[in-house]
Amino acid sequence: NFGLSNKQKKEADIKTNKIQLKSVISSSSKAVGGKTRFGLENGQLWESQSVLSSLKLSNFKVKNNIIIEEANMGGFWMINTSSNVRIKVKRIS
Repeated sequence: NFGLSNKQKKEADIKTNKIQLKSVISSSSKAVGGKTRFGLENGQLWESQSVLSSLKLSNFKVKNNIIIEEANMGGFWMINTSSNVRIKVKRIS
């Protein structure tokens, strides 16, 4: 199934498992360049790929439940479980 488009995979009924990580935001801080860094309860540190608007940032506060999911074109999405708002992130440590 390597190299097939999502449409081709769906037509061939090929299931692809998305890797997910569930956690809670334990800290949030501004990094150089205006990006936001998120510390998770499991000790991992993630950073937003771009500067976040205040509207999006309000969905990712300390103690919010989140899911980090592998994106289709590489990279990762951080998804707020209650509002379903997602932002592109990368792992720092």
